[in-house]
Amino acid sequence: MKYRNLILIAAILALAACTGKEEPDPTPAPTPSAKDEVKITSASSFTVPADGGTVTVQFTSSGNWTAALSNDRAASWLTISPSSGSKGNGSITLTAAKSEDTDERSATVRITCGSTSASVTLTQKQKDALTQTPSKTQFEAGGGSFTIEVKANIEYSFDIDSDWIHQVSTKALTTRTTTFNVDRNDDTRKREGSVTVKSSLGNEKITIYQDAAAPSIILSSERVSVPSGGGGFTVDVNTNVDVTMTVTAGAEWLSEVTTKAMSTHSYTFQAAANESDSEREGRITFQNKVNGIEASVTVTQMQKDALVISQSVYEIGAAGGAVRIEASTNVDL
Repeated sequence: MKYRNLILIAAILALAACTGKEEPDPTPAPTPSAKDEVKITSASSFTVPADGGTVTVQFTSSGNWTAALSNDRAASWLTISPSSGSKGNGSITLTAAKSEDTDERSATVRITCGSTSASVTLTQKQKDALTQTPSKTQFEAGGGSFTIEVKANIEYSFDIDSDWIHQVSTKALTTRTTTFNVDRNDDTRKREGSVTVKSSLGNEKITIYQDAAAPSIILSSERVSVPSGGGGFTVDVNTNVDVTMTVTAGAEWLSEVTTKAMSTHSYTFQAAANESDSEREGRITFQNKVNGIEASVTVTQMQKDALVISQSVYEIGAAGGAVRIEASTNVDL
């Protein structure tokens, strides 16, 4: 009996010793990961001529990074080298091939580190362009300034169509660069204006898009009319968010045209011929699900033997003036 009691006492003492002493955890505590960060240290927008060109983008990254087009629409004419790298100071080279197009084209490149990314925009001018300035410029609601640079020392003038765009100063006719200011937009509605460069070599229009007070998708048009025989049209999409494009169900007669000169900011569509006796309508929607916003283009196609007038009412001031009547028809007028 005494022997059993001794064993029991020894067991109790051993248990007390174990519970009184704390054993170290063999698993080390996880080290907090550094915040993902990538920051552009050079310019974030570039313009190259129609003959092609190369630009260098410099940046810093807190970890391994990758560089890629925001989508593959410009993959046929723009290359990125290198496409990945490691932590620290980095740089990529963007090379644009020669353009034979009569339209300007552009692309967005994203440099991504973990869950964070930074964007760079490259614009290539159209063939025989008058300026070295992108033909489409987008501003946030706070406004800002932009410069128009003419390619050669020629006589030219500016035509500004909006009172919220201001030329900073007058200039001599042969000055190549001129700066303009864009006022702050306090309205909840987006707006669009333009500055047209006029010269003996022709005219070139610079369009300015300005955001509303919140993220927005700005389309160059909200309604398009095509003749019964079909035809093509282009929609410019200017936005500060990523978008997806869909064509409404039942409008299979609308299709996107894919060409080698596709731009990340322009979408070209083709409407098939309407063989029915009824007008038809389709809708193309550009959407950003993260912010819950979208913008649509309504496409109307008239039936056989129809005449569509773009506007039925015109207002003219007391001083008189002229109006331009646009008509779409598939019959003789």
